[in-house]
Amino acid sequence: MDEITKILVASGTADDKEDAAPSNAKSAEDVADMPEPPSLQDLAVTKGLEEILDPSFPDSEFASLEPRLQQLLFRKLRTEMHRLYQIEDSWSVMKQWCSLADSFLYTRAARKRIPEPDCYEGQEGEDVRVDSQNGHNLISEFPKAWSYASESDADDRSFDRSDDHVHWGAFDLMYKLPDSDLRVVSRAEQTQAGYTFHDENGLFYNRISSQLLQYRVTVVFGMIPQDESDGYKCQWLAELIYKDGKSRLRLDEHKGSANVHFTGTAEASTEAVRFLNFLTGNNIPHTYDGILAGTVA
Repeated sequence: MDEITKILVASGTADDKEDAAPSNAKSAEDVADMPEPPSLQDLAVTKGLEEILDPSFPDSEFASLEPRLQQLLFRKLRTEMHRLYQIEDSWSVMKQWCSLADSFLYTRAARKRIPEPDCYEGQEGEDVRVDSQNGHNLISEFPKAWSYASESDADDRSFDRSDDHVHWGAFDLMYKLPDSDLRVVSRAEQTQAGYTFHDENGLFYNRISSQLLQYRVTVVFGMIPQDESDGYKCQWLAELIYKDGKSRLRLDEHKGSANVHFTGTAEASTEAVRFLNFLTGNNIPHTYDGILAGTVA
């Protein structure tokens, strides 16, 4: 701290002389084009502030500084606190309006890669992948169970008429905590179990944005077949048919938010929820080097 104090005193004296001396200022255009480098005093104040904020720094040493030096450090601290308050306000807005999967991409998923699963040799010499929950295995598994609806499937409304079918939509899919899975929760159970639409509890559209959902669907199944949307509340949609031929999962958007609707058998319903947890989670690899789908290599 003694060295920093000397620099602060010296730089302060130099600044005083500079203020008193006549200036040969450059034109406004020249000043605007050149970034202002940090002064020696700025660097010393920043370094001094880092030392002071260290929990091991004794309070008595700060009290022994000259009042002018204390003022410089306090001014820097006040500026830094203002900057942090602005960051906190921005984070609060992002947390309120940005879905969990999307915010994860920009805050915690830097260069995240899904590791390739371990393999062992099968009875006939083929590679058999272990770890059924590895993202590379799952991204190979789901296209075997689900596929894009054909034109005849899209026109077939028998999916919606069966009495023994399960039906649920975006407002029935909820998660209790940010790191918990989505699950289908009836309206009665939502009330009894304490699910709410606020804070840490969330609905499907709180989990992932429309654009990230659409992108990840294409990562798993390829480009979405062209289909007519209403062009007003909905700009894209993808209909998936389960391998039983009796169940349909529709993914789309509603007024800019991610939306989903399922109708089909109980088995397909369970698999649909499992698939949606995969799409909205942090275990879905891009084809390039296994990077998390939605991030950049």
